[in-house]
Amino acid sequence: MADRSRDLAAGVRELMTAALTADTYSGATCRVAIEGDEVASVAVGVLARIDDSGDEVSVDARQPVTEATLFDLASITKTYSAHTLLALVRVGVLDLDRPIADRLPTYREPVRREVTLRHLLTHTAGLPSTWQGWRPALAELLGARRAVPATPTLFRSTPLTDRGALLDDLLRTPLTAAPGVRFEYSCTGYNTAMALAETATGRPWSDLVDEFTLAPLGLADTGFTPEVDRSAATEYQPEFGRGVVRGIVHDEAAWSLGGACANAGLFASSSDLLAWGRSSARAAPPSRRPTCGTTSFPPSSGPGRPQRANSVPVWGCASVRPRGWAARRPDRAATPASRGHRCRPTAPPASPSRSSPTTSTPTARRTASPLSAAPLPMPRSRQRRSDTKGRS
Repeated sequence: MADRSRDLAAGVRELMTAALTADTYSGATCRVAIEGDEVASVAVGVLARIDDSGDEVSVDARQPVTEATLFDLASITKTYSAHTLLALVRVGVLDLDRPIADRLPTYREPVRREVTLRHLLTHTAGLPSTWQGWRPALAELLGARRAVPATPTLFRSTPLTDRGALLDDLLRTPLTAAPGVRFEYSCTGYNTAMALAETATGRPWSDLVDEFTLAPLGLADTGFTPEVDRSAATEYQPEFGRGVVRGIVHDEAAWSLGGACANAGLFASSSDLLAWGRSSARAAPPSRRPTCGTTSFPPSSGPGRPQRANSVPVWGCASVRPRGWAARRPDRAATPASRGHRCRPTAPPASPSRSSPTTSTPTARRTASPLSAAPLPMPRSRQRRSDTKGRS
């Protein structure tokens, strides 16, 4: 087993180093577990290559990615969100098939009143993929600040302070299809579910995720407010006054809403992401393929480098093989995952995780939740998925 682990780790490092050399990313980590046992852990690259002005950081000043580095989980956050929402269903706060209009007045219109939490969780509510309501508010603020030359425009946290008004705008997003008719991957749907949970409980989303998901599973290295010094940069965004995005969610919609959202916002180390995958694999029926989580970590942009969100394809997958998988597919080895949020069905789990590093000593002890530590499985959609395109 030791020789096999060394060979696997060497192969993973070779793949990751080749991608680093090709400028696919500026840093990445990977942990691989087979039959529940961790067999490889690799970290390559640096936390950031440019500074807030867009200048290259000197080689001597660059900080290396380590197994304790925290990465933006992007849309992998949705899996934790689904667990949290289903936990609220289990304790009777929410109902999968009750119209969300019972709690959200903006859904008390014809057709919209048919939307349920089940629709939101399975991307069949008829809502569009993204919500762009943050753009006008940010553009107006940036214009006003840039009109005063001495005013700095570098934002770490969102400068948009009226979260209530932004959420109200999000909750008025028109449907593009009738509920239950079509599958369309939707960040808007998950943030609508977040608003539903906050309305039903009267509590912030970050508190709900911590109490019903992170604490019961002991994921002390996962959260919405990571230590900046341990975090890997994701992008250079001067057009939004953000500079190098590091230690705060990259997704602009989640950022505008304060950073803690159901569609994106969580950060984690690779060890915590692996623990999350293990818990999901334990909860899933043996016949189902293992859970696969990926995150995005494009190279820091600068002059001549891309500056769009997710503009650079990134591959990686922190995954866990359920018991018996290796016996069924002994020929499979760690392989690069496709861009997006899924491993292809023919490519079993052990593969490089581009952006989920390992963990260090937990920074704080979390109290246990009355809920079971075993995660709740995602309900199957009643609708056939006609669109399987993943988005961050």
